[in-house]
Amino acid sequence: MTIELKNEEPICRAVMCLIEGRDGGPMTVTDRPDRTDRRRPAVELLFESPSKRYAIEHTRIESFPSQIADGKAFSDLLEPLETALSGRLPGCFMLVVAVGATDGIRASDHGRIRGLVERWILSRASSLEGQGPSSTVTEQPPGVPFPLILHRTPTRRGSRLRIFRGRPEELEPQRAGRVQQAVARKCPKLAVQKVDGRETILVLESDDIALANCADICASVSLALAGRDDVPDSVFLVDTAGGRPWYLWALKEGADLYPCQRLRDPVEVA
Repeated sequence: MTIELKNEEPICRAVMCLIEGRDGGPMTVTDRPDRTDRRRPAVELLFESPSKRYAIEHTRIESFPSQIADGKAFSDLLEPLETALSGRLPGCFMLVVAVGATDGIRASDHGRIRGLVERWILSRASSLEGQGPSSTVTEQPPGVPFPLILHRTPTRRGSRLRIFRGRPEELEPQRAGRVQQAVARKCPKLAVQKVDGRETILVLESDDIALANCADICASVSLALAGRDDVPDSVFLVDTAGGRPWYLWALKEGADLYPCQRLRDPVEVA
Protein backbone atom coordinates (compact mmCIF):
# COMPACT_ATOMS: atom_id res chain seq x y z
CA MET A 1 0.00 0.00 0.00
CA THR A 2 1.43 3.38 -1.00
CA ILE A 3 1.52 5.85 1.90
CA GLU A 4 0.84 9.46 0.96
CA LEU A 5 3.33 11.69 2.71
CA LYS A 6 2.10 14.88 4.36
CA ASN A 7 4.61 17.61 3.65
CA GLU A 8 2.84 20.75 4.89
CA GLU A 9 4.92 21.17 8.05
CA PRO A 10 8.43 20.73 6.56
CA ILE A 11 7.51 22.78 3.49
CA CYS A 12 6.23 25.69 5.56
CA ARG A 13 9.34 25.47 7.73
CA ALA A 14 11.57 25.57 4.64
CA VAL A 15 9.84 28.72 3.38
CA MET A 16 10.19 30.29 6.85
CA CYS A 17 13.93 29.61 6.74
CA LEU A 18 14.19 31.15 3.27
CA ILE A 19 12.43 34.31 4.41
CA GLU A 20 14.53 34.45 7.58
CA GLY A 21 17.67 34.42 5.46
CA ARG A 22 16.27 37.14 3.22
CA ASP A 23 14.83 39.48 5.85
CA GLY A 24 17.05 38.74 8.85
CA GLY A 25 16.03 38.12 12.41
CA PRO A 26 14.81 34.87 13.97
CA MET A 27 11.31 33.69 13.02
CA THR A 28 8.81 32.63 15.65
CA VAL A 29 5.60 30.67 15.04
CA THR A 30 2.78 32.52 16.78
CA ASP A 31 -0.33 30.56 15.80
CA ARG A 32 -1.75 27.71 13.71
CA PRO A 33 -5.20 29.08 12.85
CA ASP A 34 -6.38 26.06 10.86
CA ARG A 35 -6.03 24.00 14.06
CA THR A 36 -7.36 26.54 16.55
CA ASP A 37 -10.17 28.27 14.61
CA ARG A 38 -12.78 25.71 13.50
CA ARG A 39 -15.50 28.28 12.79
CA ARG A 40 -14.17 29.32 9.38
CA PRO A 41 -11.46 28.42 6.82
CA ALA A 42 -8.12 29.60 8.20
CA VAL A 43 -4.48 29.70 7.12
CA GLU A 44 -2.00 27.09 8.27
CA LEU A 45 0.63 29.14 9.99
CA LEU A 46 1.31 32.62 11.41
CA PHE A 47 4.90 33.58 12.18
CA GLU A 48 6.90 36.75 12.69
CA SER A 49 10.33 38.31 12.95
CA PRO A 50 11.20 41.25 15.18
CA SER A 51 10.10 43.60 12.38
CA LYS A 52 7.49 41.75 10.22
CA ARG A 53 4.51 39.47 10.55
CA TYR A 54 3.60 36.72 8.05
CA ALA A 55 0.78 34.34 7.15
CA ILE A 56 1.42 31.18 5.12
CA GLU A 57 -0.91 28.74 3.38
CA HIS A 58 0.09 25.49 1.66
CA THR A 59 -1.71 23.42 -0.95
CA ARG A 60 -0.81 20.47 -3.13
CA ILE A 61 -1.70 20.97 -6.80
CA GLU A 62 -2.64 18.49 -9.51
CA SER A 63 -2.02 18.47 -13.26
CA PHE A 64 -5.48 17.05 -13.97
CA PRO A 65 -8.64 16.25 -11.97
CA SER A 66 -8.28 13.39 -9.47
CA GLN A 67 -4.58 13.01 -10.24
CA ILE A 68 -3.63 12.31 -6.64
CA ALA A 69 -6.26 9.58 -6.22
CA ASP A 70 -5.43 8.13 -9.63
CA GLY A 71 -1.73 8.08 -8.78
CA LYS A 72 -2.37 6.24 -5.55
CA ALA A 73 -4.52 3.59 -7.27
CA PHE A 74 -1.89 3.22 -10.00
CA SER A 75 0.98 2.88 -7.50
CA ASP A 76 -0.81 0.46 -5.20
CA LEU A 77 -1.59 -1.89 -8.07
CA LEU A 78 1.49 -1.75 -10.30
CA GLU A 79 4.46 -0.23 -8.48
CA PRO A 80 5.43 -3.52 -6.74
CA LEU A 81 6.26 -4.93 -10.18
CA GLU A 82 9.36 -2.72 -10.39
CA THR A 83 10.84 -4.62 -7.45
CA ALA A 84 9.42 -8.01 -8.40
CA LEU A 85 10.93 -7.90 -11.92
CA SER A 86 14.28 -6.32 -11.08
CA GLY A 87 17.03 -8.54 -12.48
CA ARG A 88 14.57 -10.86 -14.25
CA LEU A 89 14.22 -9.05 -17.58
CA PRO A 90 16.50 -9.20 -20.64
CA GLY A 91 17.24 -5.47 -20.55
CA CYS A 92 15.54 -2.26 -19.40
CA PHE A 93 11.83 -1.76 -20.07
CA MET A 94 9.03 0.75 -19.50
CA LEU A 95 5.43 -0.24 -18.84
CA VAL A 96 2.93 2.49 -19.74
CA VAL A 97 -0.71 2.50 -18.58
CA ALA A 98 -3.31 5.12 -19.46
CA VAL A 99 -4.41 7.69 -16.88
CA GLY A 100 -7.52 6.42 -15.10
CA ALA A 101 -6.99 2.81 -16.17
CA THR A 102 -6.71 1.55 -12.58
CA ASP A 103 -9.67 3.51 -11.19
CA GLY A 104 -12.32 1.41 -9.47
CA ILE A 105 -10.28 -1.77 -9.22
CA ARG A 106 -10.80 -3.38 -5.83
CA ALA A 107 -7.79 -3.92 -3.60
CA SER A 108 -8.79 -7.57 -3.25
CA ASP A 109 -8.18 -8.00 -7.01
CA HIS A 110 -4.73 -6.39 -7.02
CA GLY A 111 -2.75 -9.56 -6.45
CA ARG A 112 -4.50 -11.47 -9.24
CA ILE A 113 -4.21 -8.65 -11.79
CA ARG A 114 -0.62 -7.88 -10.86
CA GLY A 115 0.27 -11.56 -11.34
CA LEU A 116 -1.26 -11.54 -14.84
CA VAL A 117 0.61 -8.35 -15.75
CA GLU A 118 3.87 -9.79 -14.42
CA ARG A 119 3.55 -12.95 -16.49
CA TRP A 120 2.67 -10.93 -19.60
CA ILE A 121 5.71 -8.68 -19.16
CA LEU A 122 8.06 -11.63 -18.78
CA SER A 123 6.63 -13.23 -21.91
CA ARG A 124 6.63 -10.14 -24.09
CA ALA A 125 10.00 -8.86 -22.89
CA SER A 126 11.60 -12.04 -24.19
CA SER A 127 9.83 -11.64 -27.55
CA LEU A 128 11.14 -8.05 -27.88
CA GLU A 129 14.72 -9.05 -27.16
CA GLY A 130 15.72 -9.48 -30.79
CA GLN A 131 13.63 -6.67 -32.32
CA GLY A 132 15.97 -3.73 -31.79
CA PRO A 133 16.78 -1.45 -28.87
CA SER A 134 13.52 0.56 -28.91
CA SER A 135 10.80 -1.96 -29.74
CA THR A 136 7.25 -1.75 -28.34
CA VAL A 137 4.26 -4.05 -27.92
CA THR A 138 0.70 -3.02 -27.00
CA GLU A 139 -1.88 -5.55 -25.79
CA GLN A 140 -4.66 -6.13 -23.29
CA PRO A 141 -3.91 -9.54 -21.78
CA PRO A 142 -6.83 -11.79 -20.80
CA GLY A 143 -8.02 -10.96 -17.29
CA VAL A 144 -6.34 -7.53 -17.20
CA PRO A 145 -8.96 -4.74 -17.34
CA PHE A 146 -6.82 -2.23 -19.25
CA PRO A 147 -4.32 -2.17 -22.15
CA LEU A 148 -0.59 -2.36 -21.51
CA ILE A 149 2.26 -0.82 -23.48
CA LEU A 150 5.67 -2.41 -22.99
CA HIS A 151 8.63 -0.50 -24.40
CA ARG A 152 12.22 -1.72 -24.52
CA THR A 153 14.57 1.18 -23.83
CA PRO A 154 17.85 1.66 -25.69
CA THR A 155 19.86 1.23 -22.47
CA ARG A 156 22.27 -1.60 -23.12
CA ARG A 157 23.04 -2.60 -19.54
CA GLY A 158 20.86 -3.54 -16.63
CA SER A 159 17.67 -5.46 -16.02
CA ARG A 160 14.81 -3.38 -14.68
CA LEU A 161 11.27 -2.17 -15.22
CA ARG A 162 9.92 1.36 -14.80
CA ILE A 163 6.17 1.99 -14.74
CA PHE A 164 4.55 5.18 -16.05
CA ARG A 165 1.10 6.61 -16.65
CA GLY A 166 0.32 7.98 -20.08
CA ARG A 167 -0.11 11.70 -20.73
CA PRO A 168 -3.79 12.77 -20.53
CA GLU A 169 -5.39 14.67 -23.39
CA GLU A 170 -5.69 18.47 -23.13
CA LEU A 171 -3.28 18.50 -20.21
CA GLU A 172 -2.60 22.25 -20.06
CA PRO A 173 -6.27 23.34 -19.82
CA GLN A 174 -6.81 20.71 -17.14
CA ARG A 175 -3.76 21.89 -15.19
CA ALA A 176 -4.92 25.51 -15.46
CA GLY A 177 -8.33 24.54 -14.11
CA ARG A 178 -6.90 22.67 -11.13
CA VAL A 179 -4.52 25.52 -10.24
CA GLN A 180 -7.34 28.05 -10.57
CA GLN A 181 -9.47 26.04 -8.13
CA ALA A 182 -6.58 25.82 -5.66
CA VAL A 183 -5.90 29.54 -5.85
CA ALA A 184 -9.61 30.34 -5.44
CA ARG A 185 -9.70 28.27 -2.22
CA LYS A 186 -6.54 29.66 -0.67
CA CYS A 187 -6.32 33.36 -1.58
CA PRO A 188 -9.38 34.50 0.42
CA LYS A 189 -7.96 32.92 3.59
CA LEU A 190 -4.69 34.80 3.10
CA ALA A 191 -6.50 38.05 2.31
CA VAL A 192 -8.03 38.02 5.81
CA GLN A 193 -4.53 38.07 7.26
CA LYS A 194 -3.37 40.82 4.90
CA VAL A 195 -6.05 43.10 6.37
CA ASP A 196 -4.35 42.55 9.72
CA GLY A 197 -1.06 43.81 8.29
CA ARG A 198 0.63 40.51 7.61
CA GLU A 199 2.70 39.66 4.55
CA THR A 200 0.91 36.75 2.86
CA ILE A 201 2.55 33.68 1.34
CA LEU A 202 1.00 30.96 -0.80
CA VAL A 203 3.05 27.77 -1.13
CA LEU A 204 2.22 25.29 -3.88
CA GLU A 205 3.49 21.72 -3.68
CA SER A 206 3.92 19.55 -6.78
CA ASP A 207 5.16 15.95 -6.83
CA ASP A 208 4.40 15.34 -10.51
CA ILE A 209 7.76 14.49 -12.04
CA ALA A 210 6.27 13.29 -15.33
CA LEU A 211 3.75 15.97 -16.32
CA ALA A 212 4.69 19.20 -14.55
CA ASN A 213 7.62 21.59 -14.39
CA CYS A 214 8.15 25.05 -12.95
CA ALA A 215 7.42 26.90 -16.19
CA ASP A 216 4.15 25.00 -16.81
CA ILE A 217 2.92 25.57 -13.26
CA CYS A 218 3.96 29.24 -13.28
CA ALA A 219 1.96 29.83 -16.46
CA SER A 220 -1.12 28.31 -14.83
CA VAL A 221 -0.56 30.31 -11.63
CA SER A 222 -0.26 33.57 -13.58
CA LEU A 223 -3.60 32.88 -15.29
CA ALA A 224 -5.23 31.98 -11.98
CA LEU A 225 -4.03 35.16 -10.24
CA ALA A 226 -4.88 37.54 -13.09
CA GLY A 227 -7.66 39.94 -12.15
CA ARG A 228 -7.91 38.86 -8.50
CA ASP A 229 -7.93 41.50 -5.77
CA ASP A 230 -6.63 39.10 -3.10
CA VAL A 231 -3.29 38.10 -4.67
CA PRO A 232 -0.69 36.99 -2.07
CA ASP A 233 2.48 38.99 -1.59
CA SER A 234 4.58 35.92 -2.40
CA VAL A 235 3.96 32.62 -4.18
CA PHE A 236 6.40 29.71 -3.89
CA LEU A 237 6.52 26.34 -5.63
CA VAL A 238 8.10 23.33 -3.93
CA ASP A 239 8.82 20.27 -6.09
CA THR A 240 8.73 17.18 -3.87
CA ALA A 241 8.91 14.61 -6.68
CA GLY A 242 11.63 12.04 -6.35
CA GLY A 243 12.33 12.55 -2.65
CA ARG A 244 14.85 14.78 -0.94
CA PRO A 245 16.35 17.16 -1.69
CA TRP A 246 13.33 19.20 -2.69
CA TYR A 247 13.56 22.27 -4.89
CA LEU A 248 11.87 25.59 -4.10
CA TRP A 249 11.11 28.29 -6.65
CA ALA A 250 9.81 31.79 -5.98
CA LEU A 251 7.09 32.34 -8.58
CA LYS A 252 6.21 35.76 -7.16
CA GLU A 253 7.87 38.03 -4.62
CA GLY A 254 6.26 41.45 -4.47
CA ALA A 255 6.26 42.81 -8.02
CA ASP A 256 8.88 40.32 -9.26
CA LEU A 257 7.55 37.34 -11.23
CA TYR A 258 9.24 34.14 -12.39
CA PRO A 259 11.33 33.84 -14.58
CA CYS A 260 12.90 37.26 -13.90
CA GLN A 261 16.63 37.01 -13.22
CA ARG A 262 16.30 37.28 -9.44
CA LEU A 263 13.82 34.40 -9.25
CA ARG A 264 15.21 32.18 -11.99
CA ASP A 265 17.13 29.62 -9.92
CA PRO A 266 15.60 27.21 -7.37
CA VAL A 267 16.73 26.77 -3.80
CA GLU A 268 17.60 23.26 -2.64
CA VAL A 269 15.72 22.11 0.45
CA ALA A 270 17.53 19.32 2.31
